[in-house]
Amino acid sequence: PALSNPAAVAQAPGDTTLSGSIFVSYASEDLDAVRELVAGLRSIGGDVAWFDKGALQPGDEWRQQINAAIRRCALFLPVLSANTEQRTEGFFRKEWRSAAERAEGIHGRKFIFPVVVDAEPDARMASFHLIPEIFREFQFAHAPAGVMGDALRAEITAQLRAMRRDRSA
Repeated sequence: PALSNPAAVAQAPGDTTLSGSIFVSYASEDLDAVRELVAGLRSIGGDVAWFDKGALQPGDEWRQQINAAIRRCALFLPVLSANTEQRTEGFFRKEWRSAAERAEGIHGRKFIFPVVVDAEPDARMASFHLIPEIFREFQFAHAPAGVMGDALRAEITAQLRAMRRDRSA
């Protein structure tokens, strides 16, 4: 499952990043925390739209839509938890690999924001063995049960403002 901005799929062909679009990738077991996280992102002006079975229409090619959204999103938030560590398989792992590949080509701005949603996280990188190696390069944020702390809220807000400013320039 993923949360993204479906408008990113339909944007102009040469425009690879839709300002303000946020893709949230998560294991289905973390859905309640993700709903809370998305509410927080929307409250600060994040362009986040539900992208799951309920958002798909009959005949939609969901893999293609998810991959296109990852290619075009401005920020990628992988949700990390004890649940993701217990699951050795899941579509979110493919989303993470796609974002990791894209991140290799992004320089000069932040793209991946790993978010730990466990109530009492061991937010050390060492506690997450099944994440893409590139995720270890980033400071993990803590959003217990999906509630963003001040630091994460401020950083996402700053990133959204910068992207909107750059786009209007």
